[in-house]
Amino acid sequence: MLMLEQLYDLRGEIRETRSRMRRLSARYGGIQGVRYDGIKTCKTNDVKSPAERGAIATIEAEEALADLLRRQEQAQAYIVRWISCVDDISVRRALMLRFFDGMSWPDVTLALGARVEWQSVRDRVTRWCSAWSAEHPDFEPPEYLKPTELSEIG
Repeated sequence: MLMLEQLYDLRGEIRETRSRMRRLSARYGGIQGVRYDGIKTCKTNDVKSPAERGAIATIEAEEALADLLRRQEQAQAYIVRWISCVDDISVRRALMLRFFDGMSWPDVTLALGARVEWQSVRDRVTRWCSAWSAEHPDFEPPEYLKPTELSEIG
C-alpha cells in the first residue's frame, strides 16, 4: 500500500519542514508581520523599502511552511490512525515498526521476537494488506495524502 510506504518519508519530511522553519526564524528572527486590512505589512502600510519587501516575503514563507507542516502532520496522523485499527496485533506492530519507525524487515522480525525468517513476517503483512485491499476496493485516501498540483497552489 502506497499510503504505508509514504509514512516513513513523511516523518522525514516533517523533520525537514520543522528544520526549515527554525532556520528561517533564526535568520529573520526579529521580523514580526502584521495583517492590516488583508495587506501584510511590516511597521507601515508603505511597502517600498527592500527591507519591508523582504520581511513580507519571509512572513509569507513562514506561513507557507506552517501550512505545509499542518498538512504533513495531518497525513501522518491519518496513516497512524489507520494502522491503529488493524485488528491483528502482530501485523499492527510490524506495520508500525516497518513504516513508522523505518526498520528493515529483519529488524522488525527481531523486535517482534518472531522465531521465523524475516521474509515470513514480511509476507504475512503483505498478505494482510492484500486481503484488506480486496475487502475495501473503493478505498481512496484523503486528499491531503495525494500530491498537490502546482496549479492548485495559489
